[in-house]
Amino acid sequence: MADNHARVDLFWSVRSPYCYLALHRLRLLAQELPLELVLRPVYPMGLRRPGQHGPPGSAKASYNFIDAARVAKMLGLPFHSPLPDPLDARPDGETHAHVLTRLLVVADSFGKSLELADKFAVAIFAKEDDWSKEDALSDCIKNVGLDAAHLVAELSEHPDPIARRLQENTEALEAAGHWGVPVMVWNNEPFYGQDRVAVLAWRLRQQLL
Repeated sequence: MADNHARVDLFWSVRSPYCYLALHRLRLLAQELPLELVLRPVYPMGLRRPGQHGPPGSAKASYNFIDAARVAKMLGLPFHSPLPDPLDARPDGETHAHVLTRLLVVADSFGKSLELADKFAVAIFAKEDDWSKEDALSDCIKNVGLDAAHLVAELSEHPDPIARRLQENTEALEAAGHWGVPVMVWNNEPFYGQDRVAVLAWRLRQQLL
């Protein structure tokens, strides 16, 4: 007898174009199947493993954006190289990725992390405008029904719990047997990459239907 419910943990980064491409289809899949999709944000590889972020990593990133644009066109999704790169530094010295990732952790306490991740991903990868402007990010937050000022204030008021959650996510990703993103984990079975969404869907349909 098939189970009637499944949980999929999604390890996800704001900098990965493949995370943008995967999230769109995973949210559609969650509408089709009795699926609990749990966002587990992690920092980009360049922040989690800085020693591996050199020229080879730059070449890989260049290829990834070419490939992501190709896949987006195939899927009928808009795609643009991010302006700025989420790894770029803000005026306060932090990278954009640090701040956005922590905001996703805070949004999860309101049950809005998936929605906000989707808004961030569209702003970063689907639009030509400078997504890092304060009003653009505030709009992302407001459009999921949250107060931008309150969410930002949480970052400085509760830094330790946020840091612990991100560390837990990183450790869980590695325990699942991978290090990249996106990784979907169902029933202790990892699926790495946006091109494995279809394989995950096949496995879930076997189990749920």
